[in-house]
Amino acid sequence: MKSKKSILIAALLLLFALGFNLAPERAYAQQEGDKIYLGELKKVQSDVLDEERIILVYTPTGYAQNDLSYPVMYLLDGTGHFHHVTGIIDFLTRQGLISDMIVVALANTDRARDFTPTKDHSNRGNRFETAGGAGNFLKFFEKELLPYIGENYRVKDYNILVGHSFGGLFTINALLAEPELFDAYIAASPTFWWDDHYLARKARSFFKDHPDLRKFLYMTLGDEGELMLEGVERFTLLLENEAPEGLDWHYEYMEDEDHGSVPHLTVYNALRVLYDGWELPAALLDSTVAAVHDHYAILSKRFGYEISIPEAVLNIMGYQALGREDFERAIKIFRLNVQRHPNSANVYDSLGEGYEAMGEFRKARENYAIAVEKGEKMGDPNLPLYRQHLKNMQEQIGVQ
Repeated sequence: MKSKKSILIAALLLLFALGFNLAPERAYAQQEGDKIYLGELKKVQSDVLDEERIILVYTPTGYAQNDLSYPVMYLLDGTGHFHHVTGIIDFLTRQGLISDMIVVALANTDRARDFTPTKDHSNRGNRFETAGGAGNFLKFFEKELLPYIGENYRVKDYNILVGHSFGGLFTINALLAEPELFDAYIAASPTFWWDDHYLARKARSFFKDHPDLRKFLYMTLGDEGELMLEGVERFTLLLENEAPEGLDWHYEYMEDEDHGSVPHLTVYNALRVLYDGWELPAALLDSTVAAVHDHYAILSKRFGYEISIPEAVLNIMGYQALGREDFERAIKIFRLNVQRHPNSANVYDSLGEGYEAMGEFRKARENYAIAVEKGEKMGDPNLPLYRQHLKNMQEQIGVQ
């Protein structure tokens, strides 16, 4: 007769086959006591802009419980887009489809000033008296904001810039003006009409001067009228004919959306394209650790920074082996996870389950105790489970 433990493992494996994850449970928001929150508000005094700027910062679930570093998304019009964009990122990372990332959302003071690269010499731009400060706003990113985030958060050297409307104009201008600052650009409904198609004129010479450019660009437009459509089509034609081969660009026309509804789908679709191939093929979960490492080595080369096998992936592989009663392989993988993620409570709990399944109850108790200790220290949301495992094992071997 199968033990309760083996029945549980078999059930978990069935759930995985149906599309569920055996990864450590993720909270639905950061938690502090009985409160949950989506991020934190920071104030940055800018000498470049001569004003105080407010930013909203989202860190991935588990950020406080680990020592990992993450890519960063910089989100313009931040107060309007922070909630839905961080929700998209949380959802997609739960599915294993994209990387976890930090989001830095910028609140506006004068968006016409900050997002437009020039004065608009056409009649359309006359009402934007403060226009033309995008160069200075880019300097704020380079000299102050990016260094501030790098000093105060654990970041990878990979930056994504996201903007909508005038923010989309700024996003593409950033590519053409300071391409070293960001690696991926997402522009929803960019106002290409600005200053008689200034960006199209600027892009032509930029592409000639940067034949080795390697960046990602995703642009969208909804049903927004002839002026907007003419601008994006003119720029797209330029991309088709003159963009460097290394510029991975995409354009999507969203005929069922309007100017206000475009941003949400833009971010979702752009991240799916940017991280295409990120998800680990299911077959590799039952393969060797070396084969899984190769998958992430390919991603590391593509994104330009080291991407290690995630804790959750090794965890799943360990439980796969445990479900087949391949105890030696399971313990080896769980130990590897402990070695790679020594600050995680979950890896010790999983190793404890491996030893418990083998009948090595004292080793199981030892690892459950470490899981509880680390879980208490780090505020792990799975702490009640770790405590229950430890209590059960203490009762099993008669130790309090």
